[in-house]
Amino acid sequence: MARIKLGTTLSGSLWLEHITDLFSLDGRFARGKTYFNKGYVKKFSFDGSFVEAGVKGSYGNYQTHFEFDNDEDAKRKIIDYFQSNPMAQSSLLNGELTESFFDWCKSENITLFITRKHIIQGIRHRSVLNYEASCSCYDFYDAGSPCKHLNALLFALCAEIDTPIIPYQIRQQVRLLYN
Repeated sequence: MARIKLGTTLSGSLWLEHITDLFSLDGRFARGKTYFNKGYVKKFSFDGSFVEAGVKGSYGNYQTHFEFDNDEDAKRKIIDYFQSNPMAQSSLLNGELTESFFDWCKSENITLFITRKHIIQGIRHRSVLNYEASCSCYDFYDAGSPCKHLNALLFALCAEIDTPIIPYQIRQQVRLLYN
Protein backbone atom coordinates (compact mmCIF):
# COMPACT_ATOMS: atom_id res chain seq x y z
CA MET A 1 0.00 0.00 0.00
CA ALA A 2 1.50 3.32 -1.07
CA ARG A 3 1.33 5.95 1.63
CA ILE A 4 0.52 9.39 0.37
CA LYS A 5 2.32 12.19 2.19
CA LEU A 6 -0.24 14.59 3.60
CA GLY A 7 0.19 18.00 5.17
CA THR A 8 3.05 19.09 2.92
CA THR A 9 1.85 22.72 2.84
CA LEU A 10 0.92 24.97 5.73
CA SER A 11 -2.76 24.78 4.74
CA GLY A 12 -2.63 21.01 4.41
CA SER A 13 -0.84 20.52 7.72
CA LEU A 14 -3.39 22.71 9.52
CA TRP A 15 -6.27 20.75 7.92
CA LEU A 16 -4.65 17.46 8.93
CA GLU A 17 -4.10 18.76 12.47
CA HIS A 18 -7.77 19.76 12.78
CA ILE A 19 -9.22 16.47 11.54
CA THR A 20 -6.77 14.52 13.69
CA ASP A 21 -7.73 16.51 16.80
CA LEU A 22 -11.42 15.96 16.12
CA PHE A 23 -11.60 12.35 14.98
CA SER A 24 -8.40 10.38 15.68
CA LEU A 25 -9.71 8.68 18.83
CA ASP A 26 -12.29 6.84 16.74
CA GLY A 27 -11.03 3.63 15.06
CA ARG A 28 -12.86 4.61 11.89
CA PHE A 29 -10.39 7.49 11.46
CA ALA A 30 -7.45 5.12 10.92
CA ARG A 31 -9.54 2.89 8.64
CA GLY A 32 -10.54 5.99 6.63
CA LYS A 33 -6.87 6.84 6.15
CA THR A 34 -6.22 3.29 4.97
CA TYR A 35 -9.12 3.57 2.51
CA PHE A 36 -7.66 6.84 1.23
CA ASN A 37 -4.15 5.37 0.89
CA LYS A 38 -5.53 2.36 -1.00
CA GLY A 39 -7.16 4.69 -3.52
CA TYR A 40 -10.75 3.90 -2.54
CA VAL A 41 -11.86 7.54 -2.94
CA LYS A 42 -13.30 7.80 -6.47
CA LYS A 43 -15.04 10.52 -8.46
CA PHE A 44 -13.80 13.24 -6.11
CA SER A 45 -15.22 16.64 -6.99
CA PHE A 46 -15.99 19.92 -5.36
CA ASP A 47 -17.96 23.03 -6.11
CA GLY A 48 -17.39 25.96 -3.77
CA SER A 49 -17.86 24.63 -0.27
CA PHE A 50 -19.54 21.39 -1.39
CA VAL A 51 -17.39 18.25 -1.80
CA GLU A 52 -18.55 14.83 -2.87
CA ALA A 53 -16.96 11.51 -3.69
CA GLY A 54 -17.71 7.87 -4.21
CA VAL A 55 -15.80 5.69 -1.77
CA LYS A 56 -15.29 1.98 -2.28
CA GLY A 57 -16.41 0.02 0.75
CA SER A 58 -16.69 -3.56 1.92
CA TYR A 59 -20.21 -3.97 0.54
CA GLY A 60 -20.12 -1.70 -2.51
CA ASN A 61 -19.54 1.93 -3.31
CA TYR A 62 -20.88 4.66 -1.05
CA GLN A 63 -21.69 8.27 -1.81
CA THR A 64 -20.17 10.77 0.61
CA HIS A 65 -20.57 14.51 0.79
CA PHE A 66 -19.11 17.26 2.89
CA GLU A 67 -20.12 20.92 2.99
CA PHE A 68 -18.83 23.84 4.99
CA ASP A 69 -21.23 26.37 6.43
CA ASN A 70 -21.46 29.24 3.99
CA ASP A 71 -20.33 32.33 5.93
CA GLU A 72 -20.72 35.28 3.56
CA ASP A 73 -19.38 37.75 6.15
CA ALA A 74 -16.16 35.74 6.51
CA LYS A 75 -15.77 35.52 2.71
CA ARG A 76 -16.14 39.30 2.42
CA LYS A 77 -13.55 39.88 5.16
CA ILE A 78 -11.08 37.53 3.44
CA ILE A 79 -11.55 39.24 0.09
CA ASP A 80 -11.02 42.63 1.76
CA TYR A 81 -7.90 41.28 3.46
CA PHE A 82 -6.33 40.25 0.16
CA GLN A 83 -7.45 43.40 -1.65
CA SER A 84 -5.83 45.62 0.98
CA ASN A 85 -2.66 43.59 1.53
CA PRO A 86 -0.21 43.46 -1.42
CA MET A 87 2.12 41.01 0.33
CA ALA A 88 -0.79 38.63 0.94
CA GLN A 89 -1.81 38.96 -2.71
CA SER A 90 1.71 38.12 -3.80
CA SER A 91 1.81 35.02 -1.60
CA LEU A 92 -1.58 33.93 -2.85
CA LEU A 93 -0.59 34.37 -6.49
CA ASN A 94 2.47 32.20 -5.75
CA GLY A 95 0.16 29.47 -4.50
CA GLU A 96 0.84 29.96 -0.80
CA LEU A 97 -1.19 30.95 2.23
CA THR A 98 1.10 32.33 4.90
CA GLU A 99 1.15 31.98 8.67
CA SER A 100 0.22 35.67 8.94
CA PHE A 101 -3.00 34.99 6.99
CA PHE A 102 -3.99 32.22 9.39
CA ASP A 103 -3.10 34.44 12.36
CA TRP A 104 -5.26 37.21 10.90
CA CYS A 105 -8.17 34.76 10.43
CA LYS A 106 -7.84 33.73 14.06
CA SER A 107 -7.84 37.37 15.23
CA GLU A 108 -10.99 38.00 13.14
CA ASN A 109 -12.70 34.82 14.47
CA ILE A 110 -12.83 33.38 10.96
CA THR A 111 -12.90 29.59 10.99
CA LEU A 112 -11.24 28.03 7.95
CA PHE A 113 -11.20 24.44 9.16
CA ILE A 114 -13.77 22.06 10.54
CA THR A 115 -14.63 22.57 14.18
CA ARG A 116 -16.87 21.26 16.89
CA LYS A 117 -18.04 23.75 19.49
CA HIS A 118 -19.49 22.50 22.74
CA ILE A 119 -22.38 24.49 24.15
CA ILE A 120 -24.80 23.98 26.98
CA GLN A 121 -28.49 24.49 26.30
CA GLY A 122 -30.44 24.33 29.50
CA ILE A 123 -29.23 21.17 31.19
CA ARG A 124 -28.04 19.49 27.97
CA HIS A 125 -24.58 19.44 26.46
CA ARG A 126 -24.59 19.84 22.69
CA SER A 127 -21.98 19.86 19.91
CA VAL A 128 -22.32 22.40 17.12
CA LEU A 129 -20.48 21.67 13.86
CA ASN A 130 -19.48 24.20 11.19
CA TYR A 131 -20.10 21.66 8.43
CA GLU A 132 -22.58 19.10 7.18
CA ALA A 133 -21.65 15.64 6.01
CA SER A 134 -23.26 12.40 4.99
CA CYS A 135 -22.50 8.93 3.69
CA SER A 136 -24.85 6.36 2.21
CA CYS A 137 -23.31 3.50 4.25
CA TYR A 138 -25.03 1.74 7.12
CA ASP A 139 -22.41 2.98 9.65
CA PHE A 140 -23.04 6.70 9.15
CA TYR A 141 -25.30 8.21 11.79
CA ASP A 142 -23.83 11.60 12.70
CA ALA A 143 -21.61 14.15 10.96
CA GLY A 144 -19.78 14.66 14.26
CA SER A 145 -18.69 11.02 14.26
CA PRO A 146 -17.83 10.24 10.63
CA CYS A 147 -17.69 6.73 9.19
CA LYS A 148 -14.51 5.41 7.56
CA HIS A 149 -15.76 6.47 4.10
CA LEU A 150 -16.27 10.06 5.21
CA ASN A 151 -12.88 10.01 6.94
CA ALA A 152 -11.35 8.85 3.64
CA LEU A 153 -13.00 11.87 1.99
CA LEU A 154 -11.48 14.17 4.66
CA PHE A 155 -8.02 12.75 3.87
CA ALA A 156 -8.68 13.26 0.15
CA LEU A 157 -9.51 16.88 0.94
CA CYS A 158 -6.17 17.22 2.71
CA ALA A 159 -4.40 15.90 -0.39
CA GLU A 160 -6.32 18.38 -2.54
CA ILE A 161 -5.39 21.26 -0.23
CA ASP A 162 -1.73 20.24 -0.63
CA THR A 163 -1.87 20.28 -4.44
CA PRO A 164 -1.24 23.37 -6.57
CA ILE A 165 -4.72 23.24 -8.13
CA ILE A 166 -6.41 24.73 -5.06
CA PRO A 167 -4.11 27.77 -4.90
CA TYR A 168 -4.51 28.03 -8.69
CA GLN A 169 -8.29 28.23 -8.32
CA ILE A 170 -7.86 30.83 -5.58
CA ARG A 171 -5.55 32.81 -7.89
CA GLN A 172 -8.26 32.72 -10.56
CA GLN A 173 -10.73 34.15 -8.03
CA VAL A 174 -8.28 36.93 -7.12
CA ARG A 175 -7.80 37.81 -10.80
CA LEU A 176 -11.57 38.03 -11.23
CA LEU A 177 -11.69 40.58 -8.42
CA TYR A 178 -9.44 42.94 -10.38
CA ASN A 179 -10.99 42.56 -13.83
